[in-house]
Amino acid sequence: MDQSLPTEDLVRAEVSKFDRDNELPERALKVLIEHFPENTDRAHILLKVVAINRLYATNIFDVYSVVNHIAERKIDTDLKAGSIQLVGKMAWVPIGDKKRNNLSFASKYCSWHRPDCYPIYDSRAEACLWAYHEEIGLRSRKELWEYESYFEAVKRFRDRFELGKLSFKDIDKFLYHMGNALIEAKKQAKKAGKQAPV
Repeated sequence: MDQSLPTEDLVRAEVSKFDRDNELPERALKVLIEHFPENTDRAHILLKVVAINRLYATNIFDVYSVVNHIAERKIDTDLKAGSIQLVGKMAWVPIGDKKRNNLSFASKYCSWHRPDCYPIYDSRAEACLWAYHEEIGLRSRKELWEYESYFEAVKRFRDRFELGKLSFKDIDKFLYHMGNALIEAKKQAKKAGKQAPV
């Protein structure tokens, strides 16, 4: 990939762009989580699931199964502790006789409650991290599909490029914006019949 090194200044510039583009939904979710911080009342969980799913396009189709799954897990203790394993526990939701992996949604739900502990998994962020796979020691893209490995990759990214002054939320916004640009470049290259930069 032909990319700029992710310096603190570059990340902050991308964070500013993200914030300008997403000010209203980000503020709305912040207000909602502040108003309903606990996860014991299913009505409160439902409001948060619907809002996060809609505003982040996480493709949750069976909202009530996800709400019940969260309520049954009694997640507040793990959230307060910043348990990284919680995301995996929340991600796999039984729907009928199958299980669906809602990794993106689960990371976003946890992140909105504890942005200091949970970086957001997103296909765009994952694409950006993979673009730096050599610099951060990733051998396989599949490593990013398990939250604990994804979490470690984000930490290595932050350490490798000396971005320790930045929060996970800042890193999330950078990875999302840059990953989106990568995906768009790939689409445009495909339309033009060219190979996209890797």
